[in-house]
Amino acid sequence: MSTMARRMIVLGALTALLGVGCGDDDDDGTPVDMNVAVDMPGSDMNVPMDDMNVPVVDMGDDVDMGTDPDMGTDPDLGMEDMFVPDTGIQDVRDATPATGLSLGVSGVWITDIRLDGDGAPVGFHVQGALGGPALYVDLVPADLDATADVGAEVSFTVTETAESAGILYVEAVEDFMVDSTGNDVSTLQEDVSAATDVVSAFENYESEYVTVTATLLEDFGFAGSGFMAAAIDTAGITSASLTDPDEFLFRTRNAVLDELPIYTGCVITVNAVVWRFANDTNNDVQFTSYDTSDITVDSCPEAPAVTGAMATAPNTIVIDFDRELDAASLAADPTTQFTFDNGLVAMSATLSSATQVTIVTTTDTTETTTYTVTVADTVTDLVGSGVDSAANTAMFDGFPVSLAIVGVDYPVITRSGRLVVTGNQFSGTTVTVSVGGVAQVATVDSNTQITISDLDDTTPLGVQNLTIDVDGMAATFGVTVIDLLINEIDPDQDMTDTMEFVEVSAGVDNVDLSGYTLVLWNGSGDTSYQAWDLAGVTDANGLLVVGVAAVGADVVVTPDSNLIQNGDDAASIHQVPVTDVPSGTAVTDAGLIDAVVYDSADAGLSMTLLGSATAAVDEASGALGSSLDSISRCDGIRLNIAAFQAVPVTPGLPNVCPAL
Repeated sequence: MSTMARRMIVLGALTALLGVGCGDDDDDGTPVDMNVAVDMPGSDMNVPMDDMNVPVVDMGDDVDMGTDPDMGTDPDLGMEDMFVPDTGIQDVRDATPATGLSLGVSGVWITDIRLDGDGAPVGFHVQGALGGPALYVDLVPADLDATADVGAEVSFTVTETAESAGILYVEAVEDFMVDSTGNDVSTLQEDVSAATDVVSAFENYESEYVTVTATLLEDFGFAGSGFMAAAIDTAGITSASLTDPDEFLFRTRNAVLDELPIYTGCVITVNAVVWRFANDTNNDVQFTSYDTSDITVDSCPEAPAVTGAMATAPNTIVIDFDRELDAASLAADPTTQFTFDNGLVAMSATLSSATQVTIVTTTDTTETTTYTVTVADTVTDLVGSGVDSAANTAMFDGFPVSLAIVGVDYPVITRSGRLVVTGNQFSGTTVTVSVGGVAQVATVDSNTQITISDLDDTTPLGVQNLTIDVDGMAATFGVTVIDLLINEIDPDQDMTDTMEFVEVSAGVDNVDLSGYTLVLWNGSGDTSYQAWDLAGVTDANGLLVVGVAAVGADVVVTPDSNLIQNGDDAASIHQVPVTDVPSGTAVTDAGLIDAVVYDSADAGLSMTLLGSATAAVDEASGALGSSLDSISRCDGIRLNIAAFQAVPVTPGLPNVCPAL
């Protein structure tokens, strides 16, 4: 039953109630006995009106009795607002989507302005009563009236409507007027945290302005250009009660998440519109907010942790954390927050990167001494959580005075990749660098850093020694060398695409590919639309499959249909953090390791990723067509489109390539 239908039943019941005993009485002066049990629908009240001794008055017909008597507490009729103004919204919602309409809407407030991924307005929602109904108008409000903003009371005539993905769109209006501004839209806002039917009865909530408290069940993933979404639980709906947890989501702009770091397990309260993801064929319902002011972080379960520390100079220690920190939480006196053993005392503390604090000490460390640093919980992350008392220490060795390799930024390093080596005493007259016995082109950045900009393609695979020789003195460090390539991609199946994946090959089994990023590019506009960290371990064939659960992916990503775009598009691997490639990033070769452009040679993608407008691969060109073929690598030449052929799909298995 619709919201409006429920309210009309209530109004009818109230009308009947108020009519009891109000007809023509005999004017005999006898008091009226009003001790009548009145049954209020849905309330089970049966409220007697005892001995009111109301004198009989000859009222004739339709006498105005003045102020209605106060009957005490309002009966619970199962809804917040019994008296719904006739705004005209329900008439619009009930009408078949069409052109040439003439349906008046009045006395409604603009509750929310819908934005695109860049923050530009594209439409607005109107509502006239608590709990709806509500309506989406697919027009920029300022184009209709400069004063049309959130809180404006407006009226208009609807002349055209349409429907998409279960959402009613008002496409054209006439006689748009702003009747007042600055109204408090929170008075129309229903708390649906405990509602159990937001998914099953989406049509009763669609476009309504609500508040909801929810727990994030996962990290945010791509949800349209400029948007991210995450599955949620509320008091009324949990993932266990749904066929698919992705049926129930919180969605917001990337820019919001850049300012407000929220993650799995955080409890948030949001002001939102009940919406459905565009072009989604499933019953996926989402609460959509567009600004940080709409989101309150109630709690987050995880506190930031110290993950390590290292002496980078005799009196300098860098402390690493697993979370971005709030620079404002660092105290003026560092000794209150950072304490050391073995006589070290902090003199200054600065946030040297989002997740690092650099400490300068009053005295130098000693090479042969191991130190421990302890961080106080007054150092907080961006949501105000203090450092975890169970993970607030790190041990480190004093700064060495002899040649030594302390660490590398990529312990699993791919051929053609960039390797930054940290240590000490790297400066010298003659400096040579090798990996697996193969000489590397390297740059001595400082006394403590050397960079291999492009690991030689002839470097042996597997565990190898990195060796640095400075004026005849040598230091070694173990690294694992891989050959990271896109091995197979299947973006297209018959009908709905539900078996999509990208398979990468490392050439080495049982290695973690974290830190490398797989990016999907849209040939329309040449921008990214998906990016994932290859956070998984290769199988016995040295392969890692990223895709939907249905293909047995090692790294499962969402959505579970239409994951990879068809045609004039590309996929690439980059040696950059996944955060460097948010949705909508212009195509780039920064940190590029390998790429494939498919279906046709999109010039923007091909020139940037491959260096030429080479004709690309079309999986439909194979013998079995797009339903059973994939775009598969058939030789090991990096960044060469000719290396790919359309052959039978084999996720997680060696490719079935013809003999060369």
